[in-house]
Amino acid sequence: MVQSALRPFQTPIPFDFHFSKYHYQDYVQSPNQYIQTMHGTDSDLAAHLTIMNHYGQVLTGPAIAEVFSPIPPAVYWQALVFDIADAQTDITVDPVYVTLNLCRVLAYQRSGLILSKSGGGQWGLAHLDLRWRPLINAALQTYSGDLPSIRFDSSTLTDFATMALITIL
Repeated sequence: MVQSALRPFQTPIPFDFHFSKYHYQDYVQSPNQYIQTMHGTDSDLAAHLTIMNHYGQVLTGPAIAEVFSPIPPAVYWQALVFDIADAQTDITVDPVYVTLNLCRVLAYQRSGLILSKSGGGQWGLAHLDLRWRPLINAALQTYSGDLPSIRFDSSTLTDFATMALITIL
């Protein structure tokens, strides 16, 4: 991202280059094509920037508030909803990420809390039906590295995603 895209805030949020381990295989298969195509706008950036605005710590340079505009709550909500749009199918592919992400979206919807995935899981343990506690605990322990990657029951995962999406949407 570049400074002119961050202050004043604009939506959708433009970016000059994006890389993550999710995109690693695309990069390996065709590095030049990947570099040429990985720019544009990304609705999910509003969620990342909101978390950074609330929890980020400056290592060097100006304060976060001097560099980044606040993200309007409606834009943050849209980013959260965008990120969970395919949760019913995604949860069986990436159960830890989707389970914890759904918890943090529920926490924002119900309580206005802006949480990390881990914080969302902790909120889920305290506020969601006890039925989901084993799933959320396993997701949190796997996410933190305290538990090796485990096999999750697909029907439990799908039921959890269905419950969360019905509540959220």
